[in-house]
Amino acid sequence: MNQTEREQQRQLWLARLCELEASEMKQEEWCKSKDIPYSTFRYWFRKLKKEAEDESRQTNWLKVDMPLGNEIAKIHLPQDLGTVAGSINVRFGEFTVELQNGCDPQRVSEVLRILRAL
Repeated sequence: MNQTEREQQRQLWLARLCELEASEMKQEEWCKSKDIPYSTFRYWFRKLKKEAEDESRQTNWLKVDMPLGNEIAKIHLPQDLGTVAGSINVRFGEFTVELQNGCDPQRVSEVLRILRAL
């Protein structure tokens, strides 16, 4: 199985887990109704749970104060921030802003100020 097929399988199982949760059925019941071996379900459940836990451990949180005055946000950068990989998506109303690693906090503030004015 190549990387694309593995990612398709992963997406399929993420969708199936969402479907199970929405159904409010027990795991074994749901598997029977979908003709999916329970052992296969458990494999993917454990695999995706471990992925989520690993990702959670790698998350660096950043404190942001949301004042009531003119400022949109005051960002507190920790001294030991180090290198942050990836990006952050900020949803602001109907807009989504993707903040790339190393972006300037002042620039972020300016973008959010502009979005607020729209």
